[in-house]
Amino acid sequence: MPALSSLVSTWFPPKERPIWGGLAYAGTNLGTIMGNIISGFLIHKFDGWPVAFYFWSAYSGLFFLLVLLLLFSFPDTHPYISKAEADYIRMENSGNRTVVGRSFKTPWKAILLNGPYWANIAGQFGHNYIYLSLVTYLPTYMREILQFDVANDGYFAAIPFVALWIMSLIYSTTAPLIIKCTSERAFNSVLGAGCKYSKAG
Repeated sequence: MPALSSLVSTWFPPKERPIWGGLAYAGTNLGTIMGNIISGFLIHKFDGWPVAFYFWSAYSGLFFLLVLLLLFSFPDTHPYISKAEADYIRMENSGNRTVVGRSFKTPWKAILLNGPYWANIAGQFGHNYIYLSLVTYLPTYMREILQFDVANDGYFAAIPFVALWIMSLIYSTTAPLIIKCTSERAFNSVLGAGCKYSKAG
């Protein structure tokens, strides 16, 4: 996830980040949906887990090769995009402090004493615990406790992640509008309060 955040901030201009960042993170949910459905089908069709295991191992290897070939840290170093596109991304991200090829000393003390950093860690821990518990135990619960058939187990286990995927797409596409409305409301509140107090004075 930290690598994905870095890629989104490097590759997308600020005004496009909510949409494309949301789509990138929604890929986790889409992968879980497809993983549940395909694994359920393979386990039912081939009467056991080995085929599903080998299928996802092969898929992961193929995906890794695609990442090696197509994913680059910075637009300037990517061989498959045009100079105009790289220049556009660089110009839009000119406020970023990322410098290619230069190393910085990690401010460990500032990181370890940073409240928002630890709040993020706590939030991620809670989110990942619940998410991974659902991914790991929901199919087992549906099969052993609810007595679902293995063929249908994958479909039903995917339902919470379908809802999560749809809502993440909705929120990511509406985020710019929400941010704009919130900023305008804050501006109008400050302006309105200023006008009220100026009249009172």
